[in-house]
Amino acid sequence: MIAQPLTRRIVIAFTLMTLVVSGLFSMSIIGVMLFTEEHLVSPTLDRELNGLLYNLIEEDPDDIAAIRVPYGSAFYTSQIGGIPIPEKFHNMDIGFSEIVDENEAFYAYKKEFNGNHYILIQDQDEFEAHENAMKTIVFISFLASVFIAWVLGLFVARKAISPVILLSKQVKQKAAYGASNENLAPDYPKDEVGDLAAAFDGAMDAVVQSLWREQLFTSDVSHELRTPLMIIGSSCELLKKSSLTKSQGGHIERISSAAEDMSGLVKTFLILARSDLGELDANSAKTLNEVAEDQYKYWLPLMKKEGLMFNLEKSDIQLEIYNETLLSTVIRNLLRNALHYTETGEIKLVVGPNSFYVEDTGIGIAENEKGNIFDAFFRGSATHGDGLGLGLSLVQRICTRQNWLVSVEQNPNKGSTFKVIMNA
Repeated sequence: MIAQPLTRRIVIAFTLMTLVVSGLFSMSIIGVMLFTEEHLVSPTLDRELNGLLYNLIEEDPDDIAAIRVPYGSAFYTSQIGGIPIPEKFHNMDIGFSEIVDENEAFYAYKKEFNGNHYILIQDQDEFEAHENAMKTIVFISFLASVFIAWVLGLFVARKAISPVILLSKQVKQKAAYGASNENLAPDYPKDEVGDLAAAFDGAMDAVVQSLWREQLFTSDVSHELRTPLMIIGSSCELLKKSSLTKSQGGHIERISSAAEDMSGLVKTFLILARSDLGELDANSAKTLNEVAEDQYKYWLPLMKKEGLMFNLEKSDIQLEIYNETLLSTVIRNLLRNALHYTETGEIKLVVGPNSFYVEDTGIGIAENEKGNIFDAFFRGSATHGDGLGLGLSLVQRICTRQNWLVSVEQNPNKGSTFKVIMNA
């Protein structure tokens, strides 16, 4: 069933109600008119015919021609000496009848007395014309009432729905331009629409408070983490310069790498927590090629350590600049995901004009899991490596906020490809 707008449903209900009521009323008028015609004219003709028969019997039974017939009527009888009954009235039933043909209309009353048939005919052409005119007026009135009901229903529906439409526009404006401290309920009377506005105010306040607490928490935690991360990073740099065994150097490198990753995440969360997300800082803006090359240098040793080939294909033309922190986080998480799920083969980072993709020869993605791959904490049935399943969720969140388009495809041979289009 196709959903109809509320205004249209009110108009349809209004029109159907009038259609039924007006239809029943019109049929009642026609029925009363026919009932009146039969039950008033029939007794009148019966009385007139009885009077004629009485005069005929009481005064001069043989002088039928002397009977005075009312104006506009005709009297026929099978009795000898009278006007013979026309052939078209021979089969008429005893009692009242209405006879209508193409050119004439009659009321007829037939009676049997002493073996003879007597018929009184009354011309009703004028009455039939009035009756047809009355039927026409009733039909036109019926159509007019339906049309008026449609127009009136449209007016009433628009008048009744206008507060809901206004509330809907205000809600959309709040959603588009951010919630303000002004509530909507005071602008409406204390009726159903006012209750709806109050309910929206309550829901919006709860959402705003929740978002505010989340942003405050993210901002505070991120700021608090920056200082210890800087200490860990600087300490690792000092330790690298000291005399260390190969094993100790490897541990320091892992600590330094983890601290650098965490520092990038902290910067990302700080940016996502700010409202001025779309503004670019000149000190943190780079082209796609530059960010891709930095990530390639970072991940190449790790890829080689796992026995994987890692190739970077850069674009010849790169004019657009992007937020280095956000773009690095997206590429880093996609490369980490490829590394986790690729045991042998190759990983490629291919940069194009305002787009890039990460292709691997890993285990791929099951068809029934593609719809959930960007959900938080979703890791799929074939889980590899460390992590909680938040990397791709963070990628999706950044791409959504930056109006980038991220998608995943299953490779024909083996593995998967994650593609990001910057100007989607």
